[in-house]
Amino acid sequence: MEKTTTKKGFLEIFIGGGKKGLNMWFNNMIPSIIVGAALVTILDELGLVTLIGKILGPVMAIFGLPGEAAAIWATSFMNMGAGILAAVPMFESGVFTMEHTAILLAMIMATTPPAKFIRMASAGGETGGIH
Repeated sequence: MEKTTTKKGFLEIFIGGGKKGLNMWFNNMIPSIIVGAALVTILDELGLVTLIGKILGPVMAIFGLPGEAAAIWATSFMNMGAGILAAVPMFESGVFTMEHTAILLAMIMATTPPAKFIRMASAGGETGGIH
């Protein structure tokens, strides 16, 4: 018996891809952004961001940043959006200047590991949802 395959139309493929993308966003990205931002907020409330800043201040000074930027940068390794979101209160409270924020955001964009994207692609299957 011959195997019959039906070809999917463009619109069906497009909508299917959109559904997979939204599913990936809500199941992978949103939770890690919330956890990352909450983690930095908790660390900040406990005074640990300041402690991390004192310890790693000399290292971050190489990049022209205050030591507190280390906690934000580390958060971005979990999720880029979480790192960016966690930088907002630091800017608003005056810990970061506009220059610090620009340098930190450039570092986050340049160093966020691609492993997150590989994990997201694997959520769609072995081929990343491409068939």
